[in-house]
Amino acid sequence: MYICICHAVSMDDIVKEFQKDPSKGIDKVLQQFKVGEDCGSCKEVVKQLKIDFIKQSINWSS
Repeated sequence: MYICICHAVSMDDIVKEFQKDPSKGIDKVLQQFKVGEDCGSCKEVVKQLKIDFIKQSINWSS
């Protein structure tokens, strides 16, 4: 599923990046994929994906 239609970035692209480097900040991911540079509607989705990723990581380590 695409989260950024303007730059053809999928949810999988973003999640894989967080998995590859969990310490990478949201701003770095936004810049890397150019997400949010045009219409901006996808920025909040990326932020929520990071939050969900962190929550899931905490649950796995518990």
